[in-house]
Amino acid sequence: MALSDTKLRTLAPRNRPWQLADHDGLVIEVLPTGRKIWRFRYRFDNKSQQITLGEYPAFSLAEARLWREKCRSLVAHGINPAQKKQEEKLKQKDPTARQNIRQTLALHLLIICMVHKSELIEATWSEVNFNSLEWRIPGERMKMDNLLPLSKQALAMFEELKFLAGDSPYVFPSRHGYRRPISKTTLNCAVRTLDLNVRDFVIHDFRRTASTLLHEQGYNSDWIEKYLAHKIGGVHGVYNRAEYLNRRREMLQFWADFVDAQIEEGRKVVIGKFGKAYEAK
Repeated sequence: MALSDTKLRTLAPRNRPWQLADHDGLVIEVLPTGRKIWRFRYRFDNKSQQITLGEYPAFSLAEARLWREKCRSLVAHGINPAQKKQEEKLKQKDPTARQNIRQTLALHLLIICMVHKSELIEATWSEVNFNSLEWRIPGERMKMDNLLPLSKQALAMFEELKFLAGDSPYVFPSRHGYRRPISKTTLNCAVRTLDLNVRDFVIHDFRRTASTLLHEQGYNSDWIEKYLAHKIGGVHGVYNRAEYLNRRREMLQFWADFVDAQIEEGRKVVIGKFGKAYEAK
């Protein structure tokens, strides 16, 4: 059944992302935050692929259908719409704005997720599960597998980053090529632009600060160390990866709320009900 504006306006969010089809590959995806995203599903080189247009109602139903027909025409002429989209991005005269938004989101995620810099900038979308609200960092990227529950704020930021990343497999694709992540020095440069006026400040201080404050709040040390992916010795170090997951989720939501409370309203990365990210001024 074809979509209508009346139908689109009444689509309600659920606990997990869900999609409703129009025709010929056009779908609207409703995220848990309430955002509605236009996507086009197609096959190219015998592989199922997907490309994103943007949000409804910023892009109307009529505009989405016109975009779908353009995408179908590209496929019919042997052109991959996703690849063409990335090529057009690289040709933009001012590619820095999108990258600046990514850097702002990355710094905020470093704080509320308490991960190492390399774990974040090398993250791929295959690691992020929007249904279970978890981020699983594989052992080959760090000392051990780590399953990280996502706060509401982190979820909203990953949703925004998914939109910004287009069809790149990386959460933070390089502006020099969408099939590789940003460089490890990018966030160091971003921190320097913050003018924190703190002597010898390094990115790892984010993790150290989080650990200190959570311990001061009385949270279980094992939960904190597990989330920081520190190896815990003795009998406490032997437990299932999912152990403490719900309790750690509560702890990380407290931490994300605490961080938000310390940020001036006009400088918050995510505003409203965790719905829209933007570059802090």
